[in-house]
Amino acid sequence: MNASGHIDPATVEFWAAKLEVNGLELEHAPDEVKNDKALVSLAMEHDINAFQFAGEKAKRDREIAMKAFKANRDNLGKVSPELYKSKQFMLECVKEYAYALRFADDVIKNDIDIVTEAVNQKPDAIQYAHPDMRNQRTVIQKAV
Repeated sequence: MNASGHIDPATVEFWAAKLEVNGLELEHAPDEVKNDKALVSLAMEHDINAFQFAGEKAKRDREIAMKAFKANRDNLGKVSPELYKSKQFMLECVKEYAYALRFADDVIKNDIDIVTEAVNQKPDAIQYAHPDMRNQRTVIQKAV
C-alpha cells in the first residue's frame, strides 16, 4: 500500500490475475488485498466461498456482505458483527431469510419492523426475537 492508502497498481494487477483463475487464492493474499472491495468482489465472482477469506474491512462492507449472504445463507455468520447492529442490513437479510433474525443485535431483535417481517414469513422465527418483543400482542398474533 502506498502513502496515499491505495494498493500499488502492480499488486492489484498481480492479485486480480490470480483471483480470476481461483477466487480462493484470496486466502493467501496480503491484508491490503483482502480488504480491497474490488478484489474481494472479483474473488467472490469466481468462488463465493472466497468471502470467508475477506478482511474485516471487506466483511463490514454492506454490499459485499449482502452479496455473500444472498449466495449462501451460511455467510451471514461470517460478516462483521457490526452489520448485525444495522437495521437496514438486517431488514434486508430478514426479507430474504426470516431466520436471519437470530444473528441480529439485541436492539434489532427488539425492532417491531424487523421482527414483524420475520414472523410474517416464518411464524416460528419469533424464537429469535428479543424477549420483550415476544410478548407484544401484534407480534404474537402474527406468529400464531
